[in-house]
Amino acid sequence: MARRKKGLVQPNKPPEKDDISDAEAGDYCYYLDPNNRINFAKIINIFTEKDILCFSVMCQSDFKFHALPYYFCSFDEKYLKRQKRNILKSQHRTS
Repeated sequence: MARRKKGLVQPNKPPEKDDISDAEAGDYCYYLDPNNRINFAKIINIFTEKDILCFSVMCQSDFKFHALPYYFCSFDEKYLKRQKRNILKSQHRTS
């Protein structure tokens, strides 16, 4: 039986059609918490700090408020799977 070729693993790219930087207050999104778990949240406020777009969100599972930079958030849950906060932060600094 022939073996399949193992393809190169491509890093997850953010979906172009759902850009999180176009989010508005009242939208819902996914975010990575400090333990690298994916949570669902409602965007309460949008602000910039040190030229970085940030979101004030309310977690829908435990109803806590968090302030997060945009690179920890996404409309697409699949983008955040197998991602780590330190990797996303380093990718943001290099780009």
